[in-house]
Amino acid sequence: MRKLFYNKSLLCLVIFSVFIFFYNEILIYYQVFFVCNWPNSRQRDNLLNLMLISDTHLLGSRNGHWFDKLRREWQQYRSFQTARFFLKPDFIVIMGDITDEGKWCSDKEWHYYENRVKELFYTDENTKLLLVVGNHDIGFHYDINERKLERFNKSFNTRFINLHQSTIKGLDINFILVNSISLENDGCKFCKRTQIELKKLNKTLTCLRDFGADKCDFRNITGSYSRPIIFTHYPLFRKSDSICPIDIDSELAIINKNPKFRPKYDCLSLESTRQMIDLLQPRLVFNGHTHYSCYNEHNNVPEFTIPSFSWRNIKIPSMLLVQLDNEKYHTAKCFLPNEHHVINLYIFLAIIYLFYILAIIILNFKKLIFYLKRKSRSNGIFFGQVFVKQN
Repeated sequence: MRKLFYNKSLLCLVIFSVFIFFYNEILIYYQVFFVCNWPNSRQRDNLLNLMLISDTHLLGSRNGHWFDKLRREWQQYRSFQTARFFLKPDFIVIMGDITDEGKWCSDKEWHYYENRVKELFYTDENTKLLLVVGNHDIGFHYDINERKLERFNKSFNTRFINLHQSTIKGLDINFILVNSISLENDGCKFCKRTQIELKKLNKTLTCLRDFGADKCDFRNITGSYSRPIIFTHYPLFRKSDSICPIDIDSELAIINKNPKFRPKYDCLSLESTRQMIDLLQPRLVFNGHTHYSCYNEHNNVPEFTIPSFSWRNIKIPSMLLVQLDNEKYHTAKCFLPNEHHVINLYIFLAIIYLFYILAIIILNFKKLIFYLKRKSRSNGIFFGQVFVKQN
């Protein structure tokens, strides 16, 4: 009877363990993103829908334990693909620091990185993926070289400045992806090339605005003019995060909101910020890098800083959902599962196993005591207060 009880209780525990594992590793993502909606869901079919994430920091061979790498990649893979399944965005933009060790890795390891990015963040034909370069992908300004820059551009079809036009749903939306690492205006060869492309793009947009695509000598540019939307990795110039509204995904950054930002390291310089806004005349700017969310304005241009998409960098990662037409925009924040909740469920399961093991030990110990009592009496051994002599 007792053996049957052990077997049934163990079976129930195993079934419960499988459910906890399935919930933590798969079901929780569906639960979270099922309630995640576009800010203007009724007009979804008439608006351009963007899903914005940043700072995925996929680990390589140097930083982090293999289990840490496996855990973070699975979290981001499940979050990305589940969100894509429910939301079905038109565009997904990853704003830099896609890799954690791209600035150090060899060409062989970079090939692994390229394949891993395409495996984790694959999209179907209905969703276009755009990537922005970050300092962890090619290094900070002082560490950039031609090899690292060219391999990133080749792998993900980017340039110093990319203009992407979307004319779907009858809209004319211009996206500009900027390599903010080479936007320091210090005369380096990469900065010179960025400046050339920036000024060239200014002429293109001015001609498109004033005369239309038919009267301008353009290649691969169609549609009508609309103020562009800029994506960078570095935030625009700001003194610190103290200006940022307090939000749940910036909770851990509140302590660090007082230290001043270092221009060209934590954010763009004031000169580069002003130049980019003056030349491109954007209506929106999106970026990452700080790992925490922020909202700011520059000359009435809204700027959104997107927090990290990885549990490794922030307790509650999130992404930004943006809906656009030619003039207006709508935003909503969508949070990923809280890692602490996942860990607490596994701790709860471990405690149940511990109590089960202790219960088995206690029951078996009582059984052992009963057996020893019976044996001691039959052999005339003093046990407790009874002594029986056997002849």
